[in-house]
Amino acid sequence: MVQEILKNDRIENGRKHILGRRADKTWSVVDCCNAADALISDVSSIVSDFLQSEKPYAMMSMRAPVDDFRAEFSVAETGYVILRDLSNLGEMLDDLLGADPLAEARAARKRYVLGDFTGEESAAAFAEYVRGLVGHTP
Repeated sequence: MVQEILKNDRIENGRKHILGRRADKTWSVVDCCNAADALISDVSSIVSDFLQSEKPYAMMSMRAPVDDFRAEFSVAETGYVILRDLSNLGEMLDDLLGADPLAEARAARKRYVLGDFTGEESAAAFAEYVRGLVGHTP
């Protein structure tokens, strides 16, 4: 169903969604994140991982209105929330892939949650922190 929605959006709006085997089977999660302009996800840890990129993301709310969903899942505060009935899909895709009014808030959230690290700096900082916890120095 998701692939069909994206195919239709590609036809109607000219957006360059990547679909099919390459996206589903060939690419790793990291490959997909690096190639993506944006992410659409359910409630998943991939959203927190994707936050590192500062790229826009949307999350599907299968049971709650937008405000309730954001209250329950704080990572949704800086993402676009698509409702189960898809009644706001067009508006959310326009924001997600266009003006992106949440960009500044998302960048601030990324710095707050993950720090200002880039690339390998993040893994090195995490390893150093863990070494400090266990009293081990290299």
